[in-house]
Amino acid sequence: MNVHISIKNVGVRYEKTAAVNNVSLDIPRGAATVIVGESGCGKSTLLRVVAGLQKPTVGEVKIFGDKTKIAFMPQTYGLMPWQTARENILLPRRLGKGLGFWRKDKLSAADEERFNDLLQKLGIAEITERYPRELSGGQKQRVALARVFFARLPILLMDEPFSALDAITREEIGRVFGALRKKVGMTTLLVTHDVNEALTLADEIVIMKKDSQKGGQIFTVLDGAADFGETGRETPEFFGKANKIRRILAEIAEK
Repeated sequence: MNVHISIKNVGVRYEKTAAVNNVSLDIPRGAATVIVGESGCGKSTLLRVVAGLQKPTVGEVKIFGDKTKIAFMPQTYGLMPWQTARENILLPRRLGKGLGFWRKDKLSAADEERFNDLLQKLGIAEITERYPRELSGGQKQRVALARVFFARLPILLMDEPFSALDAITREEIGRVFGALRKKVGMTTLLVTHDVNEALTLADEIVIMKKDSQKGGQIFTVLDGAADFGETGRETPEFFGKANKIRRILAEIAEK
């Protein structure tokens, strides 16, 4: 296994409160790992530790080869309200070239073609000159995804990225995201409460359990269903995996 992100014995405490306890996990390069678990089990805290936004109390996170090339997508999408959809998508590129928020950046013919192809795949080619306030939740989500994929950063971290969307839009966005992620080959760590979403997107699923005394920890790791294809949710195997995860989560919650 070609490890891209290595989490070793990570623990996080906030004064007298334990958030994460002794978590170790190796994430393969190019794989999608999804973390599920009840509220308060330390999912988002662990994600922030990997992103470098939270310092662990103990343990460490090692990222091999791409220490500063991480894309983090929060639940709020992170769009700049004073910039158009196109400007928001190109923002990481402009900052990477030192152009700043206010500078325009002309794309090469090849990049413009890649940009337009991405817009078509995400269904947002007609809204590039609109501002975030003029976009629906689903459109904002697609713009945020376009920004991530156009930047071509090797690592993507996502905290409940589709939670604000309605069920139909959420499933559609999940399918588009899954296809693009596979094509680009980004190493992805994603937090969600949705079991079906976790199965659809994940190569492996990490189930965490809550412990108010010691802090959240990994209960078990299961295979995902990212290789099932677009009809994966309709198979008996998918239903079997989903039910198994729900049973585990229910058992954990009862203890």
